[in-house]
Amino acid sequence: MYRPVRQLLSGLLAFCLGGASAVARADPAAASFSVQTPRGVFECRRDASTNGLQRLSLGGQILYRQAAGSEPEETDLLRDGIVHRGAGCPQVIARNEGFVVLVRDEQAPDRARHGYLLVDFNADDPVLINLGTGQGPQDDAIPDAQRVLWEPGGMILNYIGYTPEDDPQAEPAPEKQVTLFSFAGQYAQDGRQCLRLKGLPLFGDNLEHILKADPASILPGNLKVGMSRADALAALAQFGEPYNPDDTGDGNLLTLPLCGDANDLATPLFRFKDGRLESIEFEGAE
Repeated sequence: MYRPVRQLLSGLLAFCLGGASAVARADPAAASFSVQTPRGVFECRRDASTNGLQRLSLGGQILYRQAAGSEPEETDLLRDGIVHRGAGCPQVIARNEGFVVLVRDEQAPDRARHGYLLVDFNADDPVLINLGTGQGPQDDAIPDAQRVLWEPGGMILNYIGYTPEDDPQAEPAPEKQVTLFSFAGQYAQDGRQCLRLKGLPLFGDNLEHILKADPASILPGNLKVGMSRADALAALAQFGEPYNPDDTGDGNLLTLPLCGDANDLATPLFRFKDGRLESIEFEGAE
């Protein structure tokens, strides 16, 4: 059984994906904010009352208190603090069903480089997920209502900048990025590195539909059995670099990850013979 690797995301998926729910951006230098969550009010404070140090609380209990002369450790748990290079606290830009999207300065504010974080307050120990880095002023031009889009079972983040796998210090040119985050799978994907199935939601259990469908009818890229290998590879290259699912053989069996929860359910297999695309099929996960 072949399983495509998960790849963190950068992308070409359009900004029109899904429905949206966002909140207006706060003052970038706000010394505090509070937001309602399933576990009570979450508050960040960093002002004279905290001696300019970060303090995070949840449900009236201190979750994190920055020690003088130290920096937040920032792990995948909120209780280890949030790295924020600007004044005050990060900004809340969207929230939905216990998930909150924050923006924080990754460098001095004059560098206009800000990181996107997702906090899952549905977890017993709230989780912090790095979604990517935006680069102003290009990223600032995206309306907030188009930036964070919520769908049943997941969310989509549209931004211009760098993926978590990029090294912004290398000063690459910022690009359009799209992060897909599955609430059930608890992982992000690179929209440029996966195949989005046509006519199916990104999130949820669509395995029965996938296995019954004609693969060519729900895969993007106008892939057709019988097309030349060169044309098929060019079509697949729009969505990532096809690879051999078991790292063996002569390259006549290739795959790419599917976008969203489908990636945990099925694997697309592209078989080639005599310079042509011989077959396209889905293999269900065991």
